Amino acid sequence: MRAIKPIYQGDQIYNTYGNLPNHDLLRRYGYILPGSKDDLVEISAEMIVQCISRHTEDEIRRRIDILDEEEIYEEYPLLKTFV
Repeated sequence: MRAIKPIYQGDQIYNTYGNLPNHDLLRRYGYILPGSKDDLVEISAEMIVQCISRHTEDEIRRRIDILDEEEIYEEYPLLKTFV
């Protein structure tokens, strides 16, 4: 651990573990942050292809727009091939 400014006796100091998803925080440090924006889910390309193929192009775009509005969508080249 490295301090970014001088620490004097009696000062309160804080330690951050970084922007980690809850599964890493739980496994490494024994706690979680409810509602964390850093949580993530990995979905296989196979599952994405299987689910997308069931919907029309308009429905796919609508769903991606919803995820984008909620700031939980990251664009990957695989999805661009279907939209």
